[in-house]
Amino acid sequence: MERGLSKEGALGQPVDEREYLASQPPERPIEGALEEIQRRVMQSGRRVVVLDDDPTGVQSVHDVPVLTTWTVEDLRWALAQPSPTFYILTNSRSFPEAEAVSDWAAASERFRAISLFMATASASGKLRELVRM
Repeated sequence: MERGLSKEGALGQPVDEREYLASQPPERPIEGALEEIQRRVMQSGRRVVVLDDDPTGVQSVHDVPVLTTWTVEDLRWALAQPSPTFYILTNSRSFPEAEAVSDWAAASERFRAISLFMATASASGKLRELVRM
């Protein structure tokens, strides 16, 4: 048994993992979807940079470069990698909003000269936007 939300929604009540998973909708596999997405991203020639304010956010990705600093040298290194995507771990979740915005703006400014598509990802909800550079 796992601890978590019960059917009644009360925190801390035991939940049977098998019962919970059985109550969820079935997976909906789409044949070739991942390959098609990868093909389209590569074909576009664009790079996707994810600014992530949550240090646990990168646990859901693999084979993607992750930067913990974003100096110009770091960004050049990331852009030289074969992956069309890389993460910048800003670890700004605990920052006041103004400081987080300032840090993200500084990182964004470094990309202006290289014309990228940046996806900002914020689990805390401070910043959720797509920025075309």
